[in-house]
Amino acid sequence: MTKTSIPSSPSSLTTLSDTEHDLPMAPPEILPTTEKKPRLTFLFVTVILGVLIFLIALVSTFMTRSKVSQEAVSTPIRESPSPTAAPIMSTLAPVVPKTPPTASPTVTSSLSPTVRSPTTAPTRIAFDPGNLVKDSSQGLLLSVGLQARILAQAGQPVQYNVTHQSSLPFHAMPDFGATFVDTRPENPGGWIYVSNSEVRRPWYQGGVGAITFDSQGHIREYRMILTNTTANCGGGVTPWGSWVSGEEYREGLFWQVDPTGTRPPEILTVGKEKGMYESFAADPQRNQYFVTEDFETGPIRRFIPSSTHPTDPWKTLHGEGETTYLYLQPTSEQEGTYTWISNKNRAQSNAQALFPNCEGIDVHGDKLYFISKKIETVFVLDLAGNSYTSYSTRQGLFQGQPDQMIQLQGNADNTLYFFTEDGSASAGVHARNRAGQIFTILEGPTYSNEVTGLAFSPDKTRMYIAFQDDGILFEIVRQDGLPFSARSLNLRYHSSAFDTV
Repeated sequence: MTKTSIPSSPSSLTTLSDTEHDLPMAPPEILPTTEKKPRLTFLFVTVILGVLIFLIALVSTFMTRSKVSQEAVSTPIRESPSPTAAPIMSTLAPVVPKTPPTASPTVTSSLSPTVRSPTTAPTRIAFDPGNLVKDSSQGLLLSVGLQARILAQAGQPVQYNVTHQSSLPFHAMPDFGATFVDTRPENPGGWIYVSNSEVRRPWYQGGVGAITFDSQGHIREYRMILTNTTANCGGGVTPWGSWVSGEEYREGLFWQVDPTGTRPPEILTVGKEKGMYESFAADPQRNQYFVTEDFETGPIRRFIPSSTHPTDPWKTLHGEGETTYLYLQPTSEQEGTYTWISNKNRAQSNAQALFPNCEGIDVHGDKLYFISKKIETVFVLDLAGNSYTSYSTRQGLFQGQPDQMIQLQGNADNTLYFFTEDGSASAGVHARNRAGQIFTILEGPTYSNEVTGLAFSPDKTRMYIAFQDDGILFEIVRQDGLPFSARSLNLRYHSSAFDTV
């Protein structure tokens, strides 16, 4: 039996190790085979997981797109749309079911008037007659929606533009005025504003001045078209486009004046007996003309010419004709009948008792309107019959005496009768509508106590007024650019100017 010895020293171990290295090794294929099995399994699992993740993502994407598509199709008929859907819903408003959707701020907003089509929204106009606000730059109280500018001031040249002005100063004491279309070919679309000058002293220093505007409302010219007269106070417009100016003193006459200054002025037949004359009105339908006299016993005169002079109507007021006087026969405090008489003394007594100190007068259709300043009353005569009515102006802001009157024709429900005021501590321009309300258009608390010269441009977009003692001529316009005859919203009536300032 062979005996094996156990190594007892390091050298023996070394010898054993060396011996073992000489032994034959395992085949090289065995070791690699034992290491590949776990790697293949890991790779297979990874691939399977990747495929599953891809399929899950694909399914999720498909479901999301399907949901979005479904929402897009159903949005227009939702009863509770989101804020982004509100515009779509507003366009479909006419077909919204009668049963309202669940209330929510979004639905209420989408169905409110603020999102209606502009064609169904009411037109709002800025002009608010009677609602006075301060215009500190001009010293006026203006109805909301108005603005003012100074055109001329007595004793100073009239400014045309930055570099040009009139050679004559604007006349003192401006009074009644009117506008006329400028028929001269060199000023197409333009107009002329004429203004009386009521200078009493020195004698024969009154007259009529004229400001010419171009089609844009810019001043082109100022000059005097009637001179060497005294106290030119009232006046009126003829159907053929001339101005009649009345002298208000005991030796006064009526003058026909050409606004362009081409034709020389001429004295009218009516009123040649002289008097404290005021205003003129024409009724071409019946070929009759009326004048007033601002005197306690001053009757209203009617002139019917013998000839109309169709080829030159200017001559109508200067030829032969019949002059008669108004005579009122009251049946109540505000109504009665009237007639025209030839007895001047009897007519004077009637005027003193019922309509003293008449100033403004105007004809529209079958109605003759005139103002008795002393008793603050407007009379309306039916020219197609023989009756009359009257009403007081002692209401609202109208605290002074009515002076000039103009009817500004709008539609059937919107005719306004404009008045100027004489003698109030805060004179202004007032109007009366068809309902009988009298309200204030403007006041001038910092100016003199008489407003004169009321007139409108031919297109009714510009109002002209003057404060007489101050000698200042204003232009008033609506800020919305519409004419004064256009319908206005929120028309109100005020009983005191101090309620609004």
